[in-house]
Amino acid sequence: MAKALPKDAEKGKSKRRQKRSKYLKEPRENDDNEVANFVYQLNSKFRNRTQRQYQDHPACLRKGSNGEYQLCNSERYSAVINRAKDSLTKMCDQNVTHNNYVNGKWRCAFCQQRSLRSVLGDLFGPYYIKVTEDNWPTFLAKKPQRLPKQSEYWFDLWVHGDCALSAPGIHLHGGKLPALEKTILDFWKQHCCVCTKEGATLEFGGKFFHYPCAYQKGNLVNSLVFSSF
Repeated sequence: MAKALPKDAEKGKSKRRQKRSKYLKEPRENDDNEVANFVYQLNSKFRNRTQRQYQDHPACLRKGSNGEYQLCNSERYSAVINRAKDSLTKMCDQNVTHNNYVNGKWRCAFCQQRSLRSVLGDLFGPYYIKVTEDNWPTFLAKKPQRLPKQSEYWFDLWVHGDCALSAPGIHLHGGKLPALEKTILDFWKQHCCVCTKEGATLEFGGKFFHYPCAYQKGNLVNSLVFSSF
């Protein structure tokens, strides 16, 4: 018959097993914590963009220090007016005339989404490029039935900051996107494998994605952005 171990020996043996199992679990728990912290940082970073809220006030009269009343418009109204002034200034800088100017829709020229959608922020612009009949973006403006051959038109483009700066070959210089006109025509030939629309800029595994469409697929957007530079 096998002899029973003393109680002290059994306690020591059980303690060694607990320590051994504790040491085996610690590396995995540490790795899981690092991954969880990394995911939390990413989510908190992008959640601030999606949950962005405006605390706007209606137009009102305010009494100044000199006793006179002044009209104070809402922030949204002021932003629209300032955007229109910037548009006119850029038109004058690039010699854009009303004879060959096309006013496009106020949506991103890459992902075709509007302002503050998904993880996207405001739209920036306008940026002017020349287009012909062959590369006319119908999703931004309806193409006229009759166009003179070999004619060029100025298009005003609006873009999301993330869509533009994550696109290969696009960079910001002095408030302008110098390579936009050369690269945007190629991007319009590429269809996103998620939404099937034109303007896909990011390539991964032989497939093209819009920036927000790639983000919807998870952390896929991180590898796409880093591989595009």
